[in-house]
Amino acid sequence: MKVNGYDESFVGWGLEDNDIAIRLLNAGIKKRFLKFGGICYHLNHFLASRTGEEENRNRLDRVINDKIIKAENGMNQYIDPKPQES
Repeated sequence: MKVNGYDESFVGWGLEDNDIAIRLLNAGIKKRFLKFGGICYHLNHFLASRTGEEENRNRLDRVINDKIIKAENGMNQYIDPKPQES
């Protein structure tokens, strides 16, 4: 919630994982190393197009240089700000 999840502005291949990691660091979240201390799964999937790689790199550079914390296009778009009354 603090960083608004993944930024869905990233298109195609690359750097969305780097983006959320950097925004978490910018927000003051401490990194923990879990080497041999956790289980990680990776789903097999088709390779995404790399046509947007340069734009994704520019977006990541802005996050680094401007110390951005919140994703522009993140999970807040799926959260109803006014909970339904029963």
